[in-house]
Amino acid sequence: MLKKTLAVVMALALSVTGLTACGSSSGGSSTTAASGGTAAASGSTAANTDNASTEGNSLSGKEITFLIPFGDSSGTNAIWRPFGAALEEVTGCKVVYENQAGASGSVGTTYFMNQPHDGNTILCSSESTTLFHAQNLIDVDYDDLEPLVLVGANCGILVTYPGSPLDGKDFNEIIQYIKDHPGEVTVGSTGLGGMPWVWWTLLSNVYDLDLVIVDYDSSGDGNTQLMGGHIDLFINGYTTGKPLIDAGSVVPIVTLDLEALPDIDAPAISEFTDAFDAYLPYGSYFVAEVAADTPADTVNTLREAFLATYNSDTYQEFINANCGKLLGLTGEEANTYMKHQQAVISWMLYDTGNSATSPSDYGVERPE
Repeated sequence: MLKKTLAVVMALALSVTGLTACGSSSGGSSTTAASGGTAAASGSTAANTDNASTEGNSLSGKEITFLIPFGDSSGTNAIWRPFGAALEEVTGCKVVYENQAGASGSVGTTYFMNQPHDGNTILCSSESTTLFHAQNLIDVDYDDLEPLVLVGANCGILVTYPGSPLDGKDFNEIIQYIKDHPGEVTVGSTGLGGMPWVWWTLLSNVYDLDLVIVDYDSSGDGNTQLMGGHIDLFINGYTTGKPLIDAGSVVPIVTLDLEALPDIDAPAISEFTDAFDAYLPYGSYFVAEVAADTPADTVNTLREAFLATYNSDTYQEFINANCGKLLGLTGEEANTYMKHQQAVISWMLYDTGNSATSPSDYGVERPE
């Protein structure tokens, strides 16, 4: 039952074009619900868990809202809807999905923070919180949130469309092509603070590039425009990139990490330059959170259920196939991971003049 349900949800999630972590620069909302399951599980991050009866489970029959601060064609959406289906089966709860897209996740996050802090609404998000202060979007940071589970992370993959002027060129050749055609190469982003935007900022600063950057509501929209030849380059995460690459819909150029991915035919950027080594690994990640002042017993109940769901065999099968790096972190371990990435990227943006606010002003110290 669980595998069939999750397979159906995954098929629906992946049927929309494109799946990376980040979302939009323009707003919108939608709400959908999925029927509850009839099985439950208990466990911890130490081991996988098997389904068991929901009898005695404190979440059984309870309605929980997954607030996703990106559109329904985003990778964040594609990661969390299958998780919700698994959570229903593991605990017997009912999950309602609400997409509140806009301003790089800040619209949905603000909406979430304005809900009662009772654990009935879960912020199912990505790395967008990293740059809320750096880009003066909203006054929300990791200390305002309590992570239930940080499921995984993706590095970026630079792609073009088949037959484009950049198809067949390696990374260095593409950089030279952009330099030879200033203001002519159009690239896609998912809005201020998202992974593609951060990478275009890094590349532009290191190589002094003159790019035309177009923001889209989601990675799905960006990939649609790329495949139609309306833009020249896009940066996907593994969740987005792999199915499109496998289908021949996009062409991988370089993996934006220290090492290449074993199932993506694209060398690591570190094979061409060490200019980005200090910022790596950097990429999108996926985290479920509640407000930091949520009652402790509620947090503990939710954390146990979310970890059991993460460790279930079926969700492990899904996440292994659709995320570049598995994490399974919670609490302080999850915050340590996210705050380190925040420090690295926030200081990079400040040092390069792309953020006017010193990270120390909002409590982020320079990483060693």
